[in-house]
Amino acid sequence: MLEVITIKSAIRQMLYGEKGNLESIQATDEYYQILNEVVLHDDKLRERLLSLPELSALYRKASENIDKLSRESEVTHYAEGFKLGILVGLELTQK
Repeated sequence: MLEVITIKSAIRQMLYGEKGNLESIQATDEYYQILNEVVLHDDKLRERLLSLPELSALYRKASENIDKLSRESEVTHYAEGFKLGILVGLELTQK
């Protein structure tokens, strides 16, 4: 039987970390395949840049900024998804 999740129980599940917990979200096999390729290429590039300290520092700064950009994007998308979820919940409660 399909479990019906009410708004109240969904909020409790989020509060107690049962839902919406990033650690509990399973990534796809494709994600891990792409991640392995990124790590492999990044390791090769960093190894070659060891002999070029100026370029190595530039690459490190660029990588840090890409990570910051990715985190900022994730936060923005999460917040927008949360807002949308609240709007859907409110709409469902109206008759």
